[in-house]
Amino acid sequence: MAAEQQRRPQVYVGMATVGEWIGVSGASVAVYRKRYADTDHPCPEPDVVVREGREVPGWLPSRAGEWQAWAAGRVGPGVGGGRPRKQRE
Repeated sequence: MAAEQQRRPQVYVGMATVGEWIGVSGASVAVYRKRYADTDHPCPEPDVVVREGREVPGWLPSRAGEWQAWAAGRVGPGVGGGRPRKQRE
């Protein structure tokens, strides 16, 4: 088979790259996937999952805009939780 006829592998990006798209760490993307899974604003589903002892999700690079739209629509930090502030007298 000629080199130009060989099948090229599909390229996916992981949570670190998704984090770069939305301005957070890859670890935060992992947290968001769990935190928002059962809400009305879940994270975009991965295009592929590689099972390598654990499940490693991957997204097509063309989905950066979808992730950015998701991040823009998520509830901001500090909403609905955290320790109550002390009242000053």
